[in-house]
Amino acid sequence: NAGVLLLLLPVFLLSVAAVALLTGRIFSAVGLPIPAKQPLSPLPLALLFDVWLIALSEEFFFRGVLYPLLTGYGDLPAVFGTALAFSLLHGNLFQIPYAFVAGILLGFLRLYSGSLLIPFLFHLSNNLGSVLVGDIPPSLFFLILGAGTVSGLLLFFRYERKYPLLFRPRPGRPGFARDLLLSPFPFFAIVMLLNAFL
Repeated sequence: NAGVLLLLLPVFLLSVAAVALLTGRIFSAVGLPIPAKQPLSPLPLALLFDVWLIALSEEFFFRGVLYPLLTGYGDLPAVFGTALAFSLLHGNLFQIPYAFVAGILLGFLRLYSGSLLIPFLFHLSNNLGSVLVGDIPPSLFFLILGAGTVSGLLLFFRYERKYPLLFRPRPGRPGFARDLLLSPFPFFAIVMLLNAFL
């Protein structure tokens, strides 16, 4: 069943790339500095550290350790709480919006797949794209992702009926905002914000 979720991979990549592009345009329009892209390590090191180890360690911590801790407060606080922590960890205003969107999507993948494997594979793919995309013109990049997204959505909705993962009914839990505020998360968020901006 988790294989059906992999059909949504281009949707995930397109969503994160679109938010990153929009964030860059907003930053340019209002005169905020866009962090310079760090020079990449040699490709084998970049694949090992920037792609594999970062995805593995971040997924292990956020969706493997923090997510289960927050599920006691409900599914939505777990998804949005881990997304908030994940975005703040990136440590600068430019990365926070698209890391937050990625974190929400990764959280829902964790929720519906029931494992760390699917969010890890999506995260790995995103990091791989970030390392390799520098030489591809943005228009071609978005064209490829757009075509993949349409194909992925068509296949997903075809097979999702057979393996209902995304739209299976889940018991509702009232009080999302209250649960989130009563969790340890506000303290963690304040600490991460101070770390990001001081």
